[in-house]
Amino acid sequence: MNDTDKRALDELSARASATTLAPLPFPEAWREVLLGAYAEGRRAYHTLSHVAEVARQFDFARARVEVRDEPAVFVAILFHDAIYDAKATDNEARSAALAREWIERSNAPVSAERVSALIVATASHGAIDASADPDLALFLDCDLAILGASATAYAAYERGVAYEYAEAYPEDLFRKGRAAFLERLLAKPRLFATDLFHDTFDTRARANVASALAALRDE
Repeated sequence: MNDTDKRALDELSARASATTLAPLPFPEAWREVLLGAYAEGRRAYHTLSHVAEVARQFDFARARVEVRDEPAVFVAILFHDAIYDAKATDNEARSAALAREWIERSNAPVSAERVSALIVATASHGAIDASADPDLALFLDCDLAILGASATAYAAYERGVAYEYAEAYPEDLFRKGRAAFLERLLAKPRLFATDLFHDTFDTRARANVASALAALRDE
């Protein structure tokens, strides 16, 4: 266990009892499985530090809007990137299965089915209509809040994603695919599903994405 992962996991463990409607047990077994899962693969961005940041965004949001099922959203945050392989297409489904397994093993007071559905939805970021499901919309926005981070933090995110994909794709192919992805983001009328995140982060997010796209085109 490196110090960064330990600090992130300690923060998440504390938030489990502090940010849910009812204190959520954080079994020791969860600590071990999360540490093991997030240590697997080539990671620079999709780490426990990212999970902790998503949890901070959830705290920011839950103080301002209603969340119907806080425990389910929180557990989905914990496990949503537990399986991450840039070459794979089933990361979300496998992460959801891992979450379901450990919810059931520990008899945690949270719906395994709901948590699984939230995690699987991250495979369709920006391509699904979450308007009928406010908790899902909020969860997805918390995960995408990095788009509206400071320029320095956003640049680190872009470098992290590039590192994670470097083993799976040649650099020129990655740049082409990444540029196409960023172009699709900028073409969207809204980057965030909720009014809270749209109002808070949209302007900065568009500036970040435009800057990253320009850099890819210059290379």
